Amino acid sequence: MTHSAPLPDKSAEATYGWQPDLPTFYGTQPRVVRVRLEEFIRDAGTEQIRAWDASIPWLQRECRRRR
Repeated sequence: MTHSAPLPDKSAEATYGWQPDLPTFYGTQPRVVRVRLEEFIRDAGTEQIRAWDASIPWLQRECRRRR
């Protein structure tokens, strides 16, 4: 199941890079989650992006297991 995640709030008040609920999070392709985070943290370096690529799928699996 793949959900279309809402875009993060681009306003100056936005304090998060991912807003949707957990079922949407674990149902969204990891690449889409990472792109949303990159849009929020525009100066993320290579190491941060690599860390997201490694951790997002793991976190999604853990969320699915706990539902």
